[in-house]
Amino acid sequence: MEFIKKISIGTVLVLLINISAYGQTFNKPGVTAAQFLKIGITARAEAMGQSVAAFINDASATYYNPSGLMNIENNDLVVAHTFMPAGIGFSFAGLAHRFSDNDVGAVSVIALQTDEMKIRTVLQPEGTGQKFITSDYAFGIHYAHNFTTYLRIGFTMRYLYLNLVSGLFAKHSWSADMGIQYDTNLGGFLKGLKIGMVVANFGPEVRYINESYGLPMKYVVGISKQMALSKSNGLIVGLNWVKSIDERQKAQIGLEYNFNRIFYLRSGYKLASGSESWAFGFGVKKRIMNLLCSMDYSLSDYGLLGNLHRLNFGLNF
Repeated sequence: MEFIKKISIGTVLVLLINISAYGQTFNKPGVTAAQFLKIGITARAEAMGQSVAAFINDASATYYNPSGLMNIENNDLVVAHTFMPAGIGFSFAGLAHRFSDNDVGAVSVIALQTDEMKIRTVLQPEGTGQKFITSDYAFGIHYAHNFTTYLRIGFTMRYLYLNLVSGLFAKHSWSADMGIQYDTNLGGFLKGLKIGMVVANFGPEVRYINESYGLPMKYVVGISKQMALSKSNGLIVGLNWVKSIDERQKAQIGLEYNFNRIFYLRSGYKLASGSESWAFGFGVKKRIMNLLCSMDYSLSDYGLLGNLHRLNFGLNF
């Protein structure tokens, strides 16, 4: 057990050192491929400004922090859709299964696709008569494990299919994530305090003709505090610090209030984010026979893009 604890501490230290070093890199806007990997997937997380790294507890953990898969019971299914502007479709589906008290596996898919667009050239600015679509897909497999009593660790491997112009410019690649969640098990005012860390979108550069672009790799450090306000009311406060290779450092903060663990109200804000700011949403969770069903909605401000609506459905069985 002592050996395992040392490994756990070493893992945390390595992540912290990498985060510290990575935080010193310069911003590189517009130089990464697979930008769809940066779009949040579920209404619950987005309503809280994505501040969920330390406590995410359903199949959407495949995106936000794979170690959070250890928080599910039995099987968990999440299906989500984001209503994007300009006819762009963006969807997510994740299915997780608990194999044992210490092991959870999951599969997921993220899909983005535009509507049909005309192929235009200098000589034919009104169109050549041909059309194309742009589509990106990420197919993931995920594994989470109880490393110690209080430390959970998770891993993600994704196959990426990046189709910039249908039939012409399609690329294949891969990416990997690693995440941990740590329950501090403290008492008093700090009871319910959790810590989460994620390294996401690590992978090789993607080459298009004569140019190569890296993936939008990022580091996330999160903390959360769960509080019981009364017998029927609860509150979760989440805070993330995020550093991406192509963006400046930013913070994410969110709140989730629940009444009898049936009705949920959420609000969040993204600080120092160039295109995003406030968000809010609500959710309903109800057990029907042996199924725990949930529905969540969020509205997010995306600056020039306007407001984005997200809707997701969950099933725990």
